[in-house]
Amino acid sequence: MIRLALTLLLVKGSGSTELTPEGYAEILATNSPEKKEEFIETVVTQQLHGYVTSDEGLKNFAATAPASWPLLLSQLNGAPWLCGGATGRLCDNPLTAPLNPQGWASVLRANETARGVFARRIAVERLHAKVTNDQELMDWARTAPDTFDAALAEPAQRWLAPSSKKLSSSAAGRRVRGLGFCDAALDLAYMNAASSRQSVIELVVSAFHDDPGFQWVIGSEQGSAGQYVRYITWIARLVAHVVPAVGGTALGAVSDEALLGVALLLPPGADLEDAGLGKLTGDQGPVGSPPFQPNKATQSKDVLAWATAARRRDRALGRSTGETHRALAPMPHWYLWILGVHPESQGRGVGAALLAEIQTMQDRDRVPCYLETSKWTNVQIYSKKSFKLERDFVVLAKDKKGQIHDRFDLDGGMHAMIRFPNAGIAKL
Repeated sequence: MIRLALTLLLVKGSGSTELTPEGYAEILATNSPEKKEEFIETVVTQQLHGYVTSDEGLKNFAATAPASWPLLLSQLNGAPWLCGGATGRLCDNPLTAPLNPQGWASVLRANETARGVFARRIAVERLHAKVTNDQELMDWARTAPDTFDAALAEPAQRWLAPSSKKLSSSAAGRRVRGLGFCDAALDLAYMNAASSRQSVIELVVSAFHDDPGFQWVIGSEQGSAGQYVRYITWIARLVAHVVPAVGGTALGAVSDEALLGVALLLPPGADLEDAGLGKLTGDQGPVGSPPFQPNKATQSKDVLAWATAARRRDRALGRSTGETHRALAPMPHWYLWILGVHPESQGRGVGAALLAEIQTMQDRDRVPCYLETSKWTNVQIYSKKSFKLERDFVVLAKDKKGQIHDRFDLDGGMHAMIRFPNAGIAKL
């Protein structure tokens, strides 16, 4: 059975169930970080979506987390409600700025994208400090009994069962041609579990075994042998750690617990620095260092010379894609960082099903989706799914003096594409 997966799974419940949170705080505080994250994403995001409908309610909510509130709001693009309210003046120091929520509710209420980003980011920080005992959890529950009850109305096993690779069921689904029905969700616990994350990494490595842009970065100099797989693996590890860290979304097509395809997206307003790249990368981080940062004391001259050239190309690719991204998509948008399908499953509708779910998200939140690709065949595929080619751009690898050493211009180089909401439906 094939199942299409969504990271954020909002619970729809009765709203009339008796409030009985006793015992849940202890479980969430001691069982596993994954269960805590799942609870946060499910309950608090839903709570805040319904809680920003009035200035008074928003002010009361703000009082529960005054330290993180201004900082997180300041990180939303174009936030007009900081310090100066409707005047749009940003806080000089968001951490110490006085709370001034008048007017924020109307802005957030009218902007589902900002509301969703804000809900995910502040709620996670808030509840992490709130579920340390039953009394605090009960006090928190009273601020939003309807959504809290709805979440607790789910079977207790949802929160009490040991964290595992098991997928959560979802009411929504899509048929994938010849592969059955997509009927489940990858939740945050799945993405944060080491074994599940490794499955995502391995899938991305397989899907990008022949990416022209990444192949250009590695090059063909002496010392480059075997480096492409190391580079792609490093990129896959980076994406798999960053996406859940910034509240992104992971979509996956799953068959008998095997991953056939994934789409990994950064949410509107997210910044890579929000993921704490310094702690993720490097020798001490779980992502590690890219292969073109070798140990000078143990590597050959050929490898060191290759590493210098590859590092220059990698920086050029990052700089060019970053500049183009900022120029073409200054508005809040989803960033489709990775979409990959295992080679054995390509051509069977897996990618189309993933794109269809992305389009559903876009149309629901009314935000664009931006992507880059180095394959011209991908441009043709995305064009059929209502993405528009905005720009082809050549990548130039220069030294400090501005001299060009390498260029990536195959089929016009990199290709930047955008799909705007309600621009069409991806057909399976």
